[in-house]
Amino acid sequence: MEATLQTIIAGIVGRSYPIVAPEGTATPYAVWQQVGGSDQSFMDNTRAKKHGRVQIAIWGPSPAALAPLRETLELTLRARTDITCTPADAHVMTHEPATGLYGLRQDWNIWS
Repeated sequence: MEATLQTIIAGIVGRSYPIVAPEGTATPYAVWQQVGGSDQSFMDNTRAKKHGRVQIAIWGPSPAALAPLRETLELTLRARTDITCTPADAHVMTHEPATGLYGLRQDWNIWS
């Protein structure tokens, strides 16, 4: 799941990093991390499916610059057939005063 997700996000945003971006990374960029999930196991304790709740955040110079990337990412994730991706929540807009960057983040339920 992780390698697939990294490839998808990097293909849309350009730069994608697990957990944190290196200092000074040019915008736009995305960071993502698994923030939970649930277990789906059979009675014999073998895994039925792998599930992760994954938070994806896109950072850039303005909310307007990020909106098309978020929309493309959502359409792309929803259309996947090799993994199942559904939004866990609506996106959240944020601003980081120390860097002046704006962010859009959204949690996803991803099954593989």
